[in-house]
Amino acid sequence: MREYVSSASSPGLHPAVLDRLVDPWLDEAGQPAFYRQIAQADQRFTDELEDHLGAIGIPVLVCWGEDDAWIPVGKGHELATRIPSARLRVLPGAGHLVQEDTPAELTAALLDFLA
Repeated sequence: MREYVSSASSPGLHPAVLDRLVDPWLDEAGQPAFYRQIAQADQRFTDELEDHLGAIGIPVLVCWGEDDAWIPVGKGHELATRIPSARLRVLPGAGHLVQEDTPAELTAALLDFLA
């Protein structure tokens, strides 16, 4: 579990953060919940929604880790082009866990967007 969760971070996770992220999946209730979550990671669920993205009529900021090993940054570009009012902010040095990998850069992007 630690190896799997670690693979979501580009620069690597602090051991205390990794412990916090892994802990919910380790007990009797967490293990089956983890497998249910993995079973739901199916592209068809995304495909079902893609035709509706063009109807989003509010400003959207898509933040994506440049080094995301779980979902490539190309998907971020694709998502941003499907939403008419979307802007894409690719965060260098971040993997899938943008909030852990580059928290200051993510905060700056969000504050800029909200301003």
